[in-house]
Amino acid sequence: MVGTSRAHGGRTAPEPPHGRKVDRTSAEWRAKFNRVYLPDQCYPGAVMAALVSADHVLGSDCEARLKMGDVNRHLGYRRGMYTSVGAPMEPLFTRMIGGHGLEVHRSTGASGSFEELKALVESDACSFPIVGVDLALVADYDGRVTVRRLSLPDLPPPESDHAVVVLRADDNEVEFWDPTRRDVKGSLIEEKVPTPTFLRRWNGDPIVANDRVWFTRLGRPVARRKARPGPTLKDWSHASTRRRP
Repeated sequence: MVGTSRAHGGRTAPEPPHGRKVDRTSAEWRAKFNRVYLPDQCYPGAVMAALVSADHVLGSDCEARLKMGDVNRHLGYRRGMYTSVGAPMEPLFTRMIGGHGLEVHRSTGASGSFEELKALVESDACSFPIVGVDLALVADYDGRVTVRRLSLPDLPPPESDHAVVVLRADDNEVEFWDPTRRDVKGSLIEEKVPTPTFLRRWNGDPIVANDRVWFTRLGRPVARRKARPGPTLKDWSHASTRRRP
């Protein structure tokens, strides 16, 4: 597992924590994020939502003081393009969130990744985590949609097709917020999938497999769980094979 963090300048981070993630249900968090983004804007949208969750648990002020245009600009977003999953680690962005008392962390690699993801979701010392996933995850939870991948022949392919904010994760199921979902009134479709499905979509490109990004107070990284092998897609595949008659 590779882990990095960045922070630049900014005022003293606020004291801990102002609220807890469990203060809101997943449905209430989605209502709080309360915006539908363009199909190519999933990553900036996920970043903004994670910053809003940081405000609640860390006492920062991103929702009140940052506009979506600020986040787009500091992540290098341009309409019709895609945003690199490494954009939050760039100085332009880290300086901005440092001014709000926050720093950003990123990990990649499969070893212990799902255990870390669960810890990040549960911890009130950090935002909800952002993960890069295969766009096919959208069709996994909503069978009404047809997946259309962004085609940019003059540019290298993106590291991942889509980004979501994980709200709950255990060995059975993963629940998340999709920044680009257009809800239909009365729809019973929920943004969650079985854990093996999520792992298959999260493993993705080997360069950024199991990518996760989160925010903490400036200078106060989250104490991680002791690394231990967590369930992987291969584990579920072997278990499924053993159960066959």
